[in-house]
Formats: sequence, C-alpha cells, structure tokens
Amino acid sequence: MFTEAFYLAIPTVDASPIQEKDALDKKVELVNMLGDIALTQKALKKQTKRAKSKNAALSVAEPHPLDEKYTSLGCGLSPVQKSDPVWKTINEYFRASVDATRLV
Repeated sequence: MFTEAFYLAIPTVDASPIQEKDALDKKVELVNMLGDIALTQKALKKQTKRAKSKNAALSVAEPHPLDEKYTSLGCGLSPVQKSDPVWKTINEYFRASVDATRLV
C-alpha cells in the first residue's frame, strides 16, 4: 500500500518495493532534490510577481529564470517530437498520473 502511494507521488521506471538501505537512501535523496526544485520554483514565482508588480520591464532577449536554473544544474529542455519513442513513454506516464490523481 505504501509502495503504491509512494510511486504515485514519485513516478519511476522501476516500481519494485524498496528493500535495501542503499535504494532507500537514493529515493530519499531524490525526494530531497524534488523538494529543493519545488522551493526554488516557488521562490522564482514570488520574485517574478514582485518584478511585475514594480512594472519592471523584461527584455525579450533575457532567458526565463527557470531556464537559467536548469542550465545551472547542467540540465536542458528541448521539445520532443510525437514521432520520437520518448514522447510515447512520457505521454503514457502523464496519462497514468492524471488517471491516478482522479482516483484520490
């Protein structure tokens, strides 16, 4: 029961029960990173709202703050074409997560 709830909240490729301390430590690290990302996004939203409320002019040439954060993490975002097998996998996970949230 707890495993199912965990994997609904934190999707993963391997949804087997966590039975070893090393596996648990990795999942805890993942949850902590996701929490850090969520806090960063929340702080960036507040910062953006403040800038807009002060009528700060944003240049079109400036990258979005979230893009800067992804870049600083060594990550990047790029569109995935529907013909790409990765798109199918992402779409299946998305559909499964949407269906799962409707059950709650």
